[in-house]
Amino acid sequence: MPQLSPHHTIASSGTSPRYIQSPSNYNGRSFLITPDQWPTLKKTFFLIRDLTIKIIKQQTHVIFLRHCIRHKAVPKGMNLDPNIPSFVKNNKLISRWNENISNLGLKLVKIVIKSLNASIKEFRNTLNSEILKLKTISSEQNFNSMYKQISKVSNKTFHQQVKTKNKKSFKLLNCCSVTFQHSDIFTVKSKQKCSKSPNNLRKNRRFRHPFSPPEKKTVVNLSQHFTPTACQINLLEKSLKFCPVPHILDKTETSADTNHFTAKMRRHKYHFDNQPTNSNTSIGNPPTPTSSNPSTKDSKISRPNMLKFGIKSQAIPTAWIPEAGVNQHLDEFCASITNHIALIPQRTDKDNLSPDERTALKDFIKNINKDIVIRPADKGGALVIQDRADYISACDSLLSDENFYKPLHYDPTQEISKKLTVLLKSLLSVFRLENLISIQDLQNRFPVAGRFYTLPKIHKPGSPPPGRPIVSGNGSVTEIISSFVDYFLKDLVPSLDSYIQDTTDFLRKLDALGPLPDNSVIFTLDVTSLYTNIPHTDGIAAAEKYLNKRESQEIPTQFLIKLMDFVLKNNNFSFNGQNFIQIQGTAMGTKMAPSYACLFMGDLERDILENSPDKPFLWVRFIDDIFGIWTHGMEKWHIFYEHLNSSHNHIKFVGSVSDTCIPFLDVEVHLDNGLISTDLYCKPTNSHNYLPWNSCHPKGTKKGIPYSQALRIRRICSEPHYFNKRLYQLGGYLRSCNYPPKYINPAFALVRSMPRSSALEYRQGQRNTRITFPITFHPNLRNLPQVLLEKYTNILLRDPNNKYTFKEPPMLAYRRPPNLRSLITRASITRQPDTHVPGFYDCLNTDCTIHTHNFTGNTFTSSVTKKTYRMIQTLDCNSHNIIYLVTCTKPDCQQQYVGETGRKHKDRCPEHLRDIKNASDVPVSVHFRLPGHTTKNFSVQVIEHCRKENTPFRKSREWYWQRVLKPQINKIHCSNTRRTSKPKPQKSVTFKTRPKGKNFKGIKEK
Repeated sequence: MPQLSPHHTIASSGTSPRYIQSPSNYNGRSFLITPDQWPTLKKTFFLIRDLTIKIIKQQTHVIFLRHCIRHKAVPKGMNLDPNIPSFVKNNKLISRWNENISNLGLKLVKIVIKSLNASIKEFRNTLNSEILKLKTISSEQNFNSMYKQISKVSNKTFHQQVKTKNKKSFKLLNCCSVTFQHSDIFTVKSKQKCSKSPNNLRKNRRFRHPFSPPEKKTVVNLSQHFTPTACQINLLEKSLKFCPVPHILDKTETSADTNHFTAKMRRHKYHFDNQPTNSNTSIGNPPTPTSSNPSTKDSKISRPNMLKFGIKSQAIPTAWIPEAGVNQHLDEFCASITNHIALIPQRTDKDNLSPDERTALKDFIKNINKDIVIRPADKGGALVIQDRADYISACDSLLSDENFYKPLHYDPTQEISKKLTVLLKSLLSVFRLENLISIQDLQNRFPVAGRFYTLPKIHKPGSPPPGRPIVSGNGSVTEIISSFVDYFLKDLVPSLDSYIQDTTDFLRKLDALGPLPDNSVIFTLDVTSLYTNIPHTDGIAAAEKYLNKRESQEIPTQFLIKLMDFVLKNNNFSFNGQNFIQIQGTAMGTKMAPSYACLFMGDLERDILENSPDKPFLWVRFIDDIFGIWTHGMEKWHIFYEHLNSSHNHIKFVGSVSDTCIPFLDVEVHLDNGLISTDLYCKPTNSHNYLPWNSCHPKGTKKGIPYSQALRIRRICSEPHYFNKRLYQLGGYLRSCNYPPKYINPAFALVRSMPRSSALEYRQGQRNTRITFPITFHPNLRNLPQVLLEKYTNILLRDPNNKYTFKEPPMLAYRRPPNLRSLITRASITRQPDTHVPGFYDCLNTDCTIHTHNFTGNTFTSSVTKKTYRMIQTLDCNSHNIIYLVTCTKPDCQQQYVGETGRKHKDRCPEHLRDIKNASDVPVSVHFRLPGHTTKNFSVQVIEHCRKENTPFRKSREWYWQRVLKPQINKIHCSNTRRTSKPKPQKSVTFKTRPKGKNFKGIKEK
């Protein structure tokens, strides 16, 4: 930007007055100045310029500090060190201490603001006197020229300060940008183009003056006793979808994922090569058991395949892996991938949370559901903080309604599980479905009671706000049979006349209407508490009516009705340590609930409309939300509305009607002279809190958000002015989430060029047949897709036959790392008992037969290395998905064995004792049948509960403990030995081991 330079030249032109010229800095402008005037003029000019810059800097600083006070946040430079004494343990005292420290910081900010204002006033007085002085020593032409130059300097400084303060605002407050206004110290009155935008916005002119969204209501604090700090608010405002960067790359998990992927590659190669000779062999299953392949003797090939019904097999996945050496290039490919991942560094240099935010996250995790409860709002994406007592009181008020819930004095989960087993055996026998349905695949191996929780409806009045009751059915007794029933119900729902699939389907139906009759009005209806108000008899009768209309009756209707009845009448759950069972309606958390409710409403609305003398011009429904067009006048509308609410004793409608506009789903429908137009609708509580750009997600996931959200706006907004307005707002919301304009602008340009009719089309996705490599995302793995493609091309395809076996490269499928939802929220609020003591102990069942062989305690020792390890988990005979340690107690032996099982310890341990009794050819049996050994020397201890319930991960943990503890019994070779150790890698593969002294989570070295 132009400004006066200290280097000037004195030029003359004949007898004309001498003048000062700066050709490089003034773009050829010349100021008529005599040599005697130059020293005074130069000093005055630079003094005015410096004063202008100082005033602008201090004014923007004052505005920023006032913004901080408004948000009760103290800038980092003014933060006071709390220095809480170590003896202070009271949470309330700590909270008051931090609150007072924060208040002192805010007082300090106010003092600084007062001082800055006084300084600005002093600078202004000096500036005014210098401006008058400049006018007296220069001509009007010279003064105006210098006035313009200082104005440009002023504009440049102002933009730089705005950019700096907004960066500070985003970092400190993580909210909308600060609104700055130019102080008008120097403004150019002539029609002059605006000064150039900052460099980072110059290439993205669409966002030169980005939209400043309204202040977000991301965090709603309803607690009376908890005041979150600025760092805690910053953390929560990142949204529950935000994923913090893991401190280290989990080598155990990545190793398990890699082994699982290479095993899939080998199995695919084996089955492809053997396909012509054995057409019955399916990919992913082991070959027929033979004497040469003893590892496959226990494979259940004849087990019914439940995948065609959408049910995943509950059987233990096959551990069979084809031997290496069949294909040299495949072996080299697998070894190369394994070696590359093993050598990836564990730690990352970058973190997407500040140290204070990390501390806040640890505090939330430590105190989860203790004094406060954090829940996502029912709608809008906001986060709600409630006192634990208030949350429990609100839930108890819902559960106290004996018309819907019945309290129990015990946990009926195991009892219900046994009832389900008896029912399934009976039904499969009666309907002769043993060859189609597997009992094991319709039951959870380790069922638990459902968890009751509510989502606060902050968009509705009330203090505390009402909650939406939900029962989390993950792992419950009825989870799988509910999914099985839903497989058949969900295909019947689209046959309903009022069915709409989603917003796109709703918009397509509106576009097909054309002009409406005169006196038309639009209305919406909402069913009050639909899920909990459906009587079992009415819901089952409606579902049975539609199930009988199926073309294929391979699975009889009565079989499905019996399972449906079992799901509805055995929905047990727990809340705050108490057990309940639902006696009316269906739980919102069960899989079949939406389809079941849709079929019930479809049957009910058919009867309502058939018995109504005046029918709506349009009637469409999305579960319990109804949209319609009425053309018979308001008098008949009121009659129809009364007819709706008198049609069923339990189902009641709440509606609204308008002749101009009305919201439905995420669409605002406008009616003008018989023509319908649509605009995007957002509830007032909508936080517009999209996934933050610095979240630990793959870059492709975040790059797709601007396009998908812009496409949604293109689809919903039927008028150009609606579309342009909403797209402009979306750009501001994305910028507030730190999305770079270089990803926003191309996405918006692509959507702008797209006709709306194209956006309303459904696109059929192609079925993916590529072999997938699922792995949890970590920043250190971001280049893995390129590595996978490179090794596929340069190694695997060197064999011409592999071009037919692996026609397409493997596809990397990233799992997301833990996000804030999984870290700081829990469906269950039951506290862990204070008597929680780490270690392995006998179960409470006094009749348990393995107590005599259990070695209890909170430590275990390697008999080879003599190192002792301390446990931090509480384990007993009922623990499953475990690693266990068998020790021979014979004084002169003390050899050990490390094993794993996905079943309960009390189920696996007797199998070892039975193998010893039957003299089975397995390592444990061989050792304890040596001279001088008996089953009395058999001692077992569970040492770890694996945090991930999958076989590859458990195998990796077993291999880790075999490497650490060095058990001798595992080395015994038997013909029937199951592979328990990690396969040896190729010679070219080297593995990075964990440094000494650093152990995996769950065990501490003593």
